[in-house]
Amino acid sequence: MAWMAVAVADQREMLDRILQDHGLRPDNLELVADVQAWCHKNGIEERNPNRQAKCFLGHDGSCHIVMLDRLPDNLIAGGKGGMLLNGFMSEVEKLDTDIKYLAHLMLHEVACYVLRTTEQEPRDAWAFERVARYAMKNRLTGSAALLCMLALPHPAMAAEPAPRTCEAETKALMTLKSSWPQIYDAAVVLPSRCFDGYFAEGISDTIVRKMGQDWAGFIATLSAHPADERFVSLVLRSINETLDPKDIKAAAHRATTECPDQLKKRCASILEKTAEALRQ
Repeated sequence: MAWMAVAVADQREMLDRILQDHGLRPDNLELVADVQAWCHKNGIEERNPNRQAKCFLGHDGSCHIVMLDRLPDNLIAGGKGGMLLNGFMSEVEKLDTDIKYLAHLMLHEVACYVLRTTEQEPRDAWAFERVARYAMKNRLTGSAALLCMLALPHPAMAAEPAPRTCEAETKALMTLKSSWPQIYDAAVVLPSRCFDGYFAEGISDTIVRKMGQDWAGFIATLSAHPADERFVSLVLRSINETLDPKDIKAAAHRATTECPDQLKKRCASILEKTAEALRQ
């Protein structure tokens, strides 16, 4: 199957601007046909054949970033899927163009240099905070940008609305009185910052206990949204060792004995997570 692909070199101006804004030079980025092959050629272990980019930090503070020169649609979809599994549900929705995805990918690698970490989640979060400014700059140039600026209201006339608090975002996810449709609606727009600490524990408790108490409603929700990874991702993250083992076992029992054939893969993922949580 022939996949559509983004020619990364065509966006070099945007990528160089990101590098320079964070203390790096354009020659810190090398575009290659195959990141894994480049690593192996240079004596570096890399097990992922679909690696899209990789950042290398030197002991002297230097940085070298290797990135694919073409990004096929299937790799972009895979990259977004990984971020969904890490809880960046509403953020991934905003990567609605290939240019935005590429800007995020570049920022994610730059974050390795700025934050001095190879951990994925803090780098993704850092990149999401900055991606809009570069993707928008890349799309609006020349007279189009000027017309857009003239059309915008003056800052004093139009204040940006404050983000909703986590108390508001998680309200339907913190009580067993919520129906599964209400839980679903809240889950798919939940900001990643709100699945943490007290809120994460409350959400996990609600979802897993609700699975044991109203499995039919849960199955109906999965069946109504079979391809929505945002909801499933939150469900799987909610199954963890902080929960009452009785609730985990109840959900596992339901997934074992009451799973329709068309959702066997989903149930298998649930059983894998329940087994992992009970081992902790």
